[in-house]
Amino acid sequence: MIRRSVRFVLVAAAVLLLALAQPLAATTDGHVTIDVTPSTSAVEVGGDFTLEIVVTNTGDTETSALAVHLDITDPTGVGSVDPEDWSSTLTRQIGTLAPGAVRTISWDVKPISGGDFRAYVVVLPEAPGTDIWTSDGIALVVNEQRSINPEGVLPVVVAAPAVIGLGLISRLRRRR
Repeated sequence: MIRRSVRFVLVAAAVLLLALAQPLAATTDGHVTIDVTPSTSAVEVGGDFTLEIVVTNTGDTETSALAVHLDITDPTGVGSVDPEDWSSTLTRQIGTLAPGAVRTISWDVKPISGGDFRAYVVVLPEAPGTDIWTSDGIALVVNEQRSINPEGVLPVVVAAPAVIGLGLISRLRRRR
């Protein structure tokens, strides 16, 4: 009889612990909103533009430490995008956010290829098993720069072969 009672108490304690553990595994880490401006941007290849990212804790609890991550993709799948080529830093730590707290980040981006792209921001909490948040996509139109004289090199490109050619012609005439 005593063994049954002990077994019953142990099983009841295990069930109670499992019931208490379930809500802990499914906790949320505040509630975060992400606003990014501008929502669209047109820029030339190699040109700079800045994204302003505002992260707000709209929940009623403090978040754990947060990381903000920038990603860029080609939704058409035509091109390959390596965001590390567009920005020297892809992830930034912003710490915890108290209820109602706001963090603003300026993110400089320099596209290296032309096309239609989307950028988005992901906020990741340090605590495992909690929510992550993403911003809406930002439309990026990157125009290829087509110039007959990029970086002012046209005089060198034309003059160097001309000078070399004239030098060769004059040497050939002297030999005759």
